[in-house]
Amino acid sequence: MSHVRTLVRGNFAVSSTCTPDRRICSNSRIAIGSLWLCGSALDHVLTIQVVRGYPATVTHCNFISWLPIVRVDSWQKAEELLTGSRVKVTLIDPGTGKHYIFKLPKLQREHQIWSELLASYIAGDLLGWEVQHTSIAWRNGQLGNLLTYIYEPRVRDCAQESFIEGWSPCKQVDPDYDVKRGTRHTLPLLGRVCDEVLVAQYGISRSDVMDFWARTFAFDTLISNTDRHAENWAIIKGESGTRMSPLYDNASSLGCGLDKAGLDRAFDKNGAILLNRIEKMRKKGRHHVRVNLPCKHGSNFEDLCGAFLDIYPEGRPWFEEVETVQIDAVRDLMMSIDAKSELQEPYRLSKKRQAHICAMLTMGKERIKNILDKDRFDD
Repeated sequence: MSHVRTLVRGNFAVSSTCTPDRRICSNSRIAIGSLWLCGSALDHVLTIQVVRGYPATVTHCNFISWLPIVRVDSWQKAEELLTGSRVKVTLIDPGTGKHYIFKLPKLQREHQIWSELLASYIAGDLLGWEVQHTSIAWRNGQLGNLLTYIYEPRVRDCAQESFIEGWSPCKQVDPDYDVKRGTRHTLPLLGRVCDEVLVAQYGISRSDVMDFWARTFAFDTLISNTDRHAENWAIIKGESGTRMSPLYDNASSLGCGLDKAGLDRAFDKNGAILLNRIEKMRKKGRHHVRVNLPCKHGSNFEDLCGAFLDIYPEGRPWFEEVETVQIDAVRDLMMSIDAKSELQEPYRLSKKRQAHICAMLTMGKERIKNILDKDRFDD
């Protein structure tokens, strides 16, 4: 038996048909301020935790900080070549001597600054996993991410560590590996890299490598990260041994590719998000890694993760952890950012953008559930 209830508290209003276990049925409507999300476009039950008061200001956590926005105009630039498609530079904090990466969002993808920040919050603060610390900074009138180094470069009295991007062991195993295209970035290749290089040559345990990929695939599936190419994972070699890197470069996620016009098209004329579009994205979304043979495009998230768990069923607990992520906590953080940062377009984390990100995360959790359900059924 279900019942209809309407709740108003702080900045949230909810009118929903709820089952006794407090799930919200697909005919529910959820409002953030005056922005409604309608579930009628989906056939299945939409599971969203609802209603809390306006959040306390969240300005600093263990893996992110965004207020105050740091100004790094006067920081010294280090002469270090950085890879990747986004414009970035290494800067040295004059107070501590620590190295940071200042990275600009891609053109017309200004909200990559928030997807990077939210990814670090979810992985680090909500899941407790190792991830790159992310801040927001101004440099020469441009807003970008300020990222901590995830290894120790040569700084003052610290020993230097070596940062070895994934393409290097990939190319060692497969001389035909094309770093730019990544068409040979496949599960079988990653298996060979694990056994022939990371375990045999660097002494990393096989379980550490495979657990790394379990976390990475589960997390990328949650946030719809499409850009985990072989420059966006690495190993770190130091005096105490070699280890898998923390998660980093997570910005190509959470729908950041939608500009304002694209975001507007994701909502109907009444301001309700078009969940049928979100469902279509769930089915079509692709990771960078290919399940089997080299090919032009990466594999569907659910197909990739299912194939990985067939190879390494011990990775299942990492997926189960991701399934517990509280979207409310992410929503609270975004509301706090919008209320306190005073940023304007194109950088503002608007209520529409917040709603779309929450819908993307809900979609990601649906993917994880499908993967785990299929795994249970196969067992």
